Amino acid sequence: MVGILAYAGIAGLVISFVVGIIGFMMAVRPWPAYVAYCRKEGIRPGFLWSSRYLDAIEPESRRRAAKRGIALHGAGLAGAVIFFPLVLLAGIAS
Repeated sequence: MVGILAYAGIAGLVISFVVGIIGFMMAVRPWPAYVAYCRKEGIRPGFLWSSRYLDAIEPESRRRAAKRGIALHGAGLAGAVIFFPLVLLAGIAS
């Protein structure tokens, strides 16, 4: 039983990290264009996950992709928080 818990925890942790990294890459992809836009307009760039950043992304499809990336990144972080205790429990129990 402990072995199954350990393997499930490790697999869940790896999947969570992969989903989080993919989500982060999707969210960051339009960032250089946003920084260039802010420099051209003479304003300071906002935080990466701010609404000002999301509103500045021009095509609606890219804006949706960035929002989806933020959601995936959050899901990956939540999964890591959920599965990390399983790995710890399996290590303690063995």
